[in-house]
Amino acid sequence: MRYTKRIKNLGLSEKDFRILSTLNELGRSKILPLSKQLDLQRTSVSFRLRKMGERGLVKREQIGGHFEWTLNDYAKNIILEEKGDNNFKVTNYYSLKNIDSIIVKILKNKSNERIYFIEPYHQMEKFVSSIEQNTISAIAELFKKRKNISVGVSSVKNIKLLENYDKKTLENMLGRMTIVYTIPDEYLNFKDMIIVYKDFIYIFNFNEKSVVEIESSSFAKSMKSIILALQNFGKKIDLNEQIREVLKSKK
Repeated sequence: MRYTKRIKNLGLSEKDFRILSTLNELGRSKILPLSKQLDLQRTSVSFRLRKMGERGLVKREQIGGHFEWTLNDYAKNIILEEKGDNNFKVTNYYSLKNIDSIIVKILKNKSNERIYFIEPYHQMEKFVSSIEQNTISAIAELFKKRKNISVGVSSVKNIKLLENYDKKTLENMLGRMTIVYTIPDEYLNFKDMIIVYKDFIYIFNFNEKSVVEIESSSFAKSMKSIILALQNFGKKIDLNEQIREVLKSKK
């Protein structure tokens, strides 16, 4: 399969893509036979698999008394799109400026459909510390103006992060129509922050300053179901009341 500019923009080298393509053909493989088929050093293949594993592209599974590598759904979708065999559209954005613009894009796409979200603590902490307050304030105001109902799950520790926002940002956040369940971190062990809107899934990683946009009605439907299921492990809170309490402390 040809190595394209789109694959390069996804942060994959030519060797990475060869490994993924070969694993896709094999289904699963141990490192030694995989490296022989690719005519690459075993150590090189092992290193690249570990790195792609950290990105959620591949996974290592125990089969009997040994371990084998196989593709995750994200990598399968990349391969399928290159083949032209599915309806997935995957785009990668890298700068914090683009991450801001994606959030604005979501909200400017007017619809009465609900916005679903997953907010792990480590990503929200990075979001608060890396995005300027005036940008966060503008995003909060846009959320409120669009009047979309947001439904999701958030780490119990994220409530404490409200104290890091300035008064203007908190006031813009107040009055948003949000249904949020706070979840213990052991049930919210997600690497990335996720937003699902209509047929789009946005996977944010503020540590890597990247966001992946995926268009797929079936994937979006599955993610919405996962978010609703996760609510069973949490507690529904009144976010507006939490914001009011923080505002009182800032007077």
